[in-house]
Amino acid sequence: MKKIIVLLVAMLVLAACQNNGEEDAGAIEQPENLDEALVDFQDGDPTDEESYLGAWLTYQSDEESYEILRIEEEDGEYHFNYNEVGSEGRLLQDIIGVLDEFEDGYGLFEYDSDRFGSSGQFELFLEEDGIHLVQAINLENRDETAEHELFFDKKLER
Repeated sequence: MKKIIVLLVAMLVLAACQNNGEEDAGAIEQPENLDEALVDFQDGDPTDEESYLGAWLTYQSDEESYEILRIEEEDGEYHFNYNEVGSEGRLLQDIIGVLDEFEDGYGLFEYDSDRFGSSGQFELFLEEDGIHLVQAINLENRDETAEHELFFDKKLER
């Protein structure tokens, strides 16, 4: 048993030292913070939905809450993911699904229930400098709707 442990440790050490301490030339440089990975979106064409695919953030700093909007195309369907992240890093809202409509600079996503029992819809308006998002929330056990508007002008670059 001791020989097996020694052999495993030796293999791990050899695997770790395989690049002689040099950085891999093909390695992707990771940004040190989220702010470095975000780029301002400009000169977009609202009729070209493909250019709006990817991750969008309202991130300003580590001390503030922010929202993440992700739109991806898979097999002809546009998948929607909206997250709200609190200033302490806790996920406050997470809504995912397939866009009911996404063409001519407009997108619509309706959801039946989030994890808090609310339902509602998201409307996306593609603009030259980003995405205008309007969330209408039907509050559970109340006869009222709350509306929340955001503008995403920073896109996550990898």
